[in-house]
This record gives sequence, structure tokens and C-alpha cells, in this order.
Amino acid sequence: MKPPAATTTEGGIRGQALLVAGSAVGAGLIALPSVTWRAGFIPSSCALIAVWAYMSSVGILLLEASSWMDYSRPANLSGVVSFNLGPSGRPICIMLYISIYAATITAYIAEGGQQATELLGMFLHCVENRFSLEGNSCVDSAPEPHQTTVVIGKLLFTALFCGIIFKGPSIVERINAVCMCGAILVFFVLVNAATYDVDTAVEEIEGELSTATGNATDTQIVTAEKNWGEIPGTLPVMVVAFSYHNMVPSVFASLGRHTQPSALALLFGSGIALFMYLIWQGATIGGSNAMPSSSEEIFDNLRKSAGVAFPVFSFLAIVTSVLGVGLGCVDFMEDVLVSMSALKEKKGSTVKMKRAQATILTFGPCLVCALAFPDAFLPALEFSAIFRQILFGIIPVAMVWRGRKKKLLSRRKDHVIDQEAGVWKETCGSLKGSGEGELLPGGNIGLGLVAIITGLMLVIELNHVAHIFVSSGHSL
Repeated sequence: MKPPAATTTEGGIRGQALLVAGSAVGAGLIALPSVTWRAGFIPSSCALIAVWAYMSSVGILLLEASSWMDYSRPANLSGVVSFNLGPSGRPICIMLYISIYAATITAYIAEGGQQATELLGMFLHCVENRFSLEGNSCVDSAPEPHQTTVVIGKLLFTALFCGIIFKGPSIVERINAVCMCGAILVFFVLVNAATYDVDTAVEEIEGELSTATGNATDTQIVTAEKNWGEIPGTLPVMVVAFSYHNMVPSVFASLGRHTQPSALALLFGSGIALFMYLIWQGATIGGSNAMPSSSEEIFDNLRKSAGVAFPVFSFLAIVTSVLGVGLGCVDFMEDVLVSMSALKEKKGSTVKMKRAQATILTFGPCLVCALAFPDAFLPALEFSAIFRQILFGIIPVAMVWRGRKKKLLSRRKDHVIDQEAGVWKETCGSLKGSGEGELLPGGNIGLGLVAIITGLMLVIELNHVAHIFVSSGHSL
């Protein structure tokens, strides 16, 4: 079977990179200040760079494993795992995948519906007052939406994005590109507002220090705080913030099954996310003239300084995440349903019907959970990090380790045949994809290092989640 036509144009790489960035940036950007404010800017920024490097490494490993697949196989994570680890790996992958993205999409619906309702309420309030209120008063004075209104908002939010994702990758990519560009523009408006707040805070502190007689511990800028001991508690959300790995097989297929352009798209897309996270950390953690008592205080200060830009950006960030993650989940569920022959037995079933059922099965249960647990955003993301570490950390390492071993044995066997028979013969049919060699530098040493880091990360995240449950139990 011939390989698919290559689509490795600059526009194709850029489009896939933006899809990766949108999938990563959304919810993680909103959740990060909630867990990093205690650590401070410098420790959390160092941790972000380290987690980005680690998550990029396992993403490249997953790309390498994807490159070994036959052209005839579907481009999704379950197919890659089944091909490299055998049929027994498929059910494990499916269970982990469902656990991760059921929690993730639940978090997105819970937060996205809330954001959409608040934005609409602000707009209607401004229209009612004919935008006559000065400054940000039109936004600040908007009443809190009624709980029933929030429920309706979540229903409409889910229905809208179910319809978009049902249409397929082409329309998702176009809408995501528009939303991502809009989010970046609004993002810099927020950064400008937060920077102004930091400058004002510095002036206030300098004035206080010039007249103060005691120490200045109560007026330290947040960026000066360095609490490295708080870093382990930030890692689960950081792992979520750089999770795009469910999209790796589809990115590889979309770029003509070429590893180098695919790796470039993954690194460029996740690099955009890292850049925005670092600026966001400085804008939010550095936007107060004193150590805040909670993460809510940080967001309240940002709302006051940036006005409507903050809720608009939060909404667009959620939208880009829903589009990227939702598309991958629907494609995954569609493949699972087809492989289980749940739809083949029905006469007259079409491709559209298969995709519709996959879309409903993906979003329906998550909507129910989001309505039942309206504050599930941050807990759901932290809980999903454990399963992400297994599916996107341990499994890629295992696949590449096994695949490289098979490749080595195949080369040795081919060399023997070449010497004895004088002909070249491909004897191993398990690695016939378009693989172009090892993608992660360092060989088995680099692979072993990633495996050790993965194990340490998993232990830290298990300890963090256990601590949350214990704390919750004591508070009851």
C-alpha cells in the first residue's frame, strides 16, 4: 500500500503546531496560577521549563513509535499502542485514555460553560447600561449569573462544540487557528495590564520603604518569593499544561507520515505554550504588591486591571483546549466503536452515524459530571495527571524500548542473511512503517533517563493526590 500524500508545507506544519499549542495552552494556563502562587515566579518558571523538556521528550518517543506503524492502520493512540505492545496493550490504553479525558473534558465543560455564561452576562449588562459606565465598572458591576443560567450555558457550550467537532478536522483546525490568534492578542493585552500593575506596585513599595522604620516583609512582590518546597504540588497541573500527546499520531498522519516535520510541529507548538506560560506566570504572580492570601486574589486583581480582557481570554483558552482535545477523543472513540463491531452489525450505518455516536459518547457523560460537580475544574485536572503519566510517560518508553530492540534484532538477522546468501531480504515485518531512525537523542541511555524521570514524576503525583484526599478527609 502506498503512503499517503505528503502535506509537509509550511502552512501544514504551522496549522498542526497551532493545534498542538491550542490543545496545551487552554485549561493549563488558567489553572497554573492556582497552584504556583505559593512557589513564586522563579521556582515555578524553572519547573515549567523542566516539565516542558520532559513532556517534549515523551512526545518525540510517541512520534517514533507512531512512525513504525503500517500505512493501512488508523492514526490514533490505541492503534499505536496495539501495534507496538500487542493486542493486550489496547484495552489498557483504552481504559487510561477514557479515564484521562473523561476527567479533562468534564473540567473543560464545567469551566467553559461558566465562562461563557459570565461573558454573556457582562455583555448584556453593558448593553442594558448602554456602555455608559466608566472604565471597567460595566464589567465589575455585572451580577453573578443564576445557577440555572449556568446550567443552560454548559448545555449550549457542549452542544456547540459537539457540532463543530462532529464536522471533522478541517473545520476544527480553521476555528482553532482563529481562536488561537484571538487568544494571543488578548493575552498580550492582559500582560500589558499586569505589567502596569507591577510597575505601580514597585513605586508604592519604594515609597513605603523610604518612610518605613521596620522591615518590609509584608510588602514583598510575589516574584521575589522563592519557595522551592512547593514545586512538587505544582507538577500535576504542569503535566496537564503540556499534554498534547493524544494528538501525536494524527499530527504524524496529517503531515504525510514524515517524522521531521511532525517533530518540528510538536516542538514548535509546545514551545508556543511554554512561552505563553512563562509570560503568564510573570503577569499573574507578579501582579500584586504583596503575597496574596489565595489564588483568587491574583485573579481578582487581574480582573480589575484588565477588565473584560480577562474573561475573554479565559474563554478562548478553554475553547482551544476543547477543540484540540475533543477532536482527538472523538477520533479515538470512533475507532474503538468500529473495532468492537458495535456499528458494523447495524444495516445502513454511515460514517456520519459512527462519528455522531462517538461524539455523543465522548461529551455526554462528561456533561452529566460537569453538571453534577460544578467545581470540578482543578480537582479533575490534578486527578487526570496520574493517568497521563502512565499513558503518556510509561507506555511510550515501553513501546520505543521494545521497538528498538525488535529493530536491532531485525538488522542483525538481515546482516546474517546478507552474508550467507548474498542477498538483502527484509525478515522482520513488525516495523515496516516510515520510521527514519531514533528521534530522541542519547540512544538507550536517553531512553533510560526518561524512564527514571517518569517513575519519579509518577511517585510525586501519587503523593500529591494522596495528600489532597487526606486533607479533604480531615476537613470533613
